[in-house]
Amino acid sequence: MNRLNIFLWVLCCWAVQAQVDSSKGIAQEAFPQIKGYVGLVHPLYTFSSEGGQPNFRDYYIVGNPWGINIWKTKKFGVSFEFTPFLRVDDRSSKVSNVLFHPGCCIV
Repeated sequence: MNRLNIFLWVLCCWAVQAQVDSSKGIAQEAFPQIKGYVGLVHPLYTFSSEGGQPNFRDYYIVGNPWGINIWKTKKFGVSFEFTPFLRVDDRSSKVSNVLFHPGCCIV
């Protein structure tokens, strides 16, 4: 076997062992829990005081949300999200808007 096959075989064995170890006991969840996320936002249409304009025509706007969720209990938490929007056209690219989006998470 070549090195890649050996590496993949070891990786599969490790994954199976980790799955078996995690299923042995059910652990209680501890709170508070902090979880983060990152994503991409592609707006389809932009509204402004100068009038609306669709994305992808004269320019391209993309947002990159970064967030953190703080779960206080299994059913309630708070969320903080920060999203810079980047506008790219023929001549330049710049941050056009920044969104700060706090909120609460209720399950």
